Amino acid sequence: MQQPSEPQTVRIAYGNAPFPIAPSTKRQGDRNVYGECRSLYVAEVNVTLTAYGATVVFLMMVFYALESRSPWFTFAFAVACVGSSLYGWLAGTWPFGVVEAVWAVVAFRKWHLLRRSDTAR
Repeated sequence: MQQPSEPQTVRIAYGNAPFPIAPSTKRQGDRNVYGECRSLYVAEVNVTLTAYGATVVFLMMVFYALESRSPWFTFAFAVACVGSSLYGWLAGTWPFGVVEAVWAVVAFRKWHLLRRSDTAR
């Protein structure tokens, strides 16, 4: 049986960071974490999660632009908002996850109202 692999990560160098570094980052160099020496700060970014987030935000923009063409684009926008909210929670940015969840509820309601008005005609 194959062992599950670690998520693919990319190392990003920030240089001499003038700000406190998040606990998930790794520091290369000597001295403290706040950059009192010339050192290199490195963060590991999950490539798969980042690609997922970029994709769902891109889809949100596309479907939002096409909303006026069909109620189904409004539905697709709502689904993309759910995906974006999921990305926010998975990335650890819960305020983004909450805001996108609210957008999803608003978009699903709008889609429901549009569908109801289309069937009434």
